[in-house]
Amino acid sequence: MADPKVGEMLLHDYIVPALFQGKYRLDVSTPVSIDGTPQPLANRLAFFDVEGPRFTLAPADIAGMFPPKNGHGPFDEAIPHVALGRRTLPWERPFSAARASVEGTPVNAGGTPIPWMALLVFEDGECTIEVKQKIGDKLPSDVVARLGVPADTLVDTVMAKRELIVDMMPAFEELALLTHVRQVNVDDRELSAGDSDGFFAVMMANRVPQRGRKYRCCLVSVEERTDIVPEKPPAPDAGFHIVDTLALADDLVVGYAANYSDLPGGRPFVAEEAIAGPTIAPGPGGVTRGADVLSGLVVRPVKGVLTEPGVLLQSQALILLTTWTFECEGTASFRALMQGLDVGMMGKPHDGGPEITDTGHLRVDSLNRAGAPETNFYRGPLVPTPLTRDPNGPYHSADQARRAAPDVGAEDVSYACAFEVGRLLAAADARLAQELMRWRRTAYTRSVKADTFKRLRDFAHIVELIDDRLPLAAFFATQAVTRMAKGCAPIADPSQLTMLTAAPGFNVDLVRQSFALDSLDQAHALLGAGRTLLNEAVDLPAVAALPADTLDSVLRDAAGIKRLNDMRARMLDNVKAQLKDLGRIV
Repeated sequence: MADPKVGEMLLHDYIVPALFQGKYRLDVSTPVSIDGTPQPLANRLAFFDVEGPRFTLAPADIAGMFPPKNGHGPFDEAIPHVALGRRTLPWERPFSAARASVEGTPVNAGGTPIPWMALLVFEDGECTIEVKQKIGDKLPSDVVARLGVPADTLVDTVMAKRELIVDMMPAFEELALLTHVRQVNVDDRELSAGDSDGFFAVMMANRVPQRGRKYRCCLVSVEERTDIVPEKPPAPDAGFHIVDTLALADDLVVGYAANYSDLPGGRPFVAEEAIAGPTIAPGPGGVTRGADVLSGLVVRPVKGVLTEPGVLLQSQALILLTTWTFECEGTASFRALMQGLDVGMMGKPHDGGPEITDTGHLRVDSLNRAGAPETNFYRGPLVPTPLTRDPNGPYHSADQARRAAPDVGAEDVSYACAFEVGRLLAAADARLAQELMRWRRTAYTRSVKADTFKRLRDFAHIVELIDDRLPLAAFFATQAVTRMAKGCAPIADPSQLTMLTAAPGFNVDLVRQSFALDSLDQAHALLGAGRTLLNEAVDLPAVAALPADTLDSVLRDAAGIKRLNDMRARMLDNVKAQLKDLGRIV
């Protein structure tokens, strides 16, 4: 499939990774036959882990979010969503190992993989954020067991009432439909972000914000949370029916209902009688209505469990991956602004409005850098005529974007103003400042490391290519040990006599002239290098044969044995003295 063009977007239902996160074993076997006889090589085993985000997301994993963090605006016509920088992230972990297919991909009834994360939107006051909590204290024990992590693992959690989470939690098929992959052109400045490869995994929420309220978006992990993620969405208008019961005591029963419209407070209830008997028999269609239940049960508060009759305070925790807040207020949406745009401002002004040219430019009086007054023209991004993209960017300063506009015959500062506005918005973003500092620090560290490599390479005379990603100390230590293990080559002139021959006092001709000798042989003899010393044959003295020593003869040498014992005693005394000087107890 061809890459999308600038301005285009391709949507994919899902993209699964080649390997899911987890532990793997690599078994390598090589069948070999020699002259038709099998001679297989020994198998080799290797183990490796594929790791990725599980209980938290780094800021670099978030490519963007909407509504924006701490944003204020009319977001009631948009669905909150978050864009992840890695295309396979929502499907890199199995939603539930019990539902994994043969290939290891968890699927729903339609064959689409189920993501292991979900985006929930809570209204202000509906949830509580807790950081660095032990997972064993917040999640059910069976969920922790299925996750396979220690109970003291620290995680961030979001706490909310169980019935609220159950009501908001998407089902299997809904989770798959709320997650997709967006592919754009990497050169598209409007749709792409940072140094992305053009793929973004998008998680959408299933709750639309309401005007005049504050919200908190929470990207949570639903891995192994089959206790709260329903397999199928609830049927519309299902009426009241009991889906679970929990005995609090011998005479108390808690009932969880799928529809709480008929119950006091609209919440789970505590009854004094067991849920049985003809007074709560199912109604038409096998559905027990709330009125029938309440007629057969007496609801009362229980100390420590209920705060008001019929309302059970039971909280549920979810692992929090990332979160942000926004406020839905105002009416200045893009659609409302476009509908309220006064097109009568073009051309001849009316009602005292500013005079705007037919090209959409506004005359602006300003001062140049020298303080002299001048007239410029400016227009915003909404223009009455089609325009082409500016091919002269990117710019490094606002002055580079100033240009003479032929349609107005004067200087146009529109691009310069846009550059300055963007620079100010970027400077106000704390995360951008942190990323710039991180980029500069990383570049400086790599530069220092490269200079250190060069200096050490020149000093140690190491000519091999060096990968700057390798540990510096370990690399040069290995090189130094390798060179020491190889040893040094034989010394060419151990006595340095060759070097001494270059001295004037060892020059044979100069010595003959200085001492007025008759021949060079006399000079050689004077220097000890003539035939009289170096080229004459030398007879070795005769060496008398020594008798062979035997063990008995050695043992009979009492004087030699005594000298050997004395030498051994002196060596031991020397070692003891040295150990005593070092503070060692002998």
